Amino acid sequence: MSEKSKAISLELRAHLDKCFTAISTSTPHLYVSSLPWIVKDSHLYTCWHDEFSSAWALKRPLRSASPLLRTIRCPRAIEIVAVSPDGLSILAGTGVGLNAMLCLWDIQSGCLKKEARTRDIVKGGTQKDEGDGSQATYDDQGRWLIDTFPYLVLALAYSADNKQFFFAVDSQIHICDADTLKRIMQPLEAHRGWVSCIAVARHGEIFASAGDKSIKVWSTISFQTLYVLEEHAGSVTSIMFSPDGSRLASGSSYRVDNEWEGELGIWPT
Repeated sequence: MSEKSKAISLELRAHLDKCFTAISTSTPHLYVSSLPWIVKDSHLYTCWHDEFSSAWALKRPLRSASPLLRTIRCPRAIEIVAVSPDGLSILAGTGVGLNAMLCLWDIQSGCLKKEARTRDIVKGGTQKDEGDGSQATYDDQGRWLIDTFPYLVLALAYSADNKQFFFAVDSQIHICDADTLKRIMQPLEAHRGWVSCIAVARHGEIFASAGDKSIKVWSTISFQTLYVLEEHAGSVTSIMFSPDGSRLASGSSYRVDNEWEGELGIWPT
């Protein structure tokens, strides 16, 4: 094997190690490409550039000065994560159904600080071991509950002061204490369908939620809706405040004649 072939093999192995998860878990018909993440002065770039001349490429490696600091493992699939504003904790929504959990980790040690079953936060009640390896859910009066709701956490965000966090299950937003993971008030009836995302302004006075084709902006003091934005033609999939909280960016997607179209909105707050 020539020196050039060896160099290409090593670059290809490193590239696949870095991008394999994203490639293997992406939706096939979207044709997500990893080519833009190949470094421009590499052998791989020279191999494919003529065939894909319109593709982007990086000028330098992504993680040249950003080594992996820590790996935190969870026994269940991690659906969504949020890092606390002080940078000390990671909160994650894991699993689905009655096994769905909210897990709080310490970033520095990687240790699990606390966890709570999402179903218990949303509806109350506890799970008990039935003695045969299975578990059943009971309400506060000890009555057995049949429950097949997914309890999947699709939206999660910390408050600006680090004291609370917001998470969404179905159409409701729940506000919990960031240390105990216990709900501190009744849930907010946010949207007609699933809440897809939550964003909090850095100044801490407002937060926003998105669901269906609408965006709601809420007060973090009264937890009342301040106003509703309904200009998107498709389902809103992402929202983000500007650093000073004066603007809100949103993105959505929808199908037109069997093709996906996208929209980007910028809103004054």
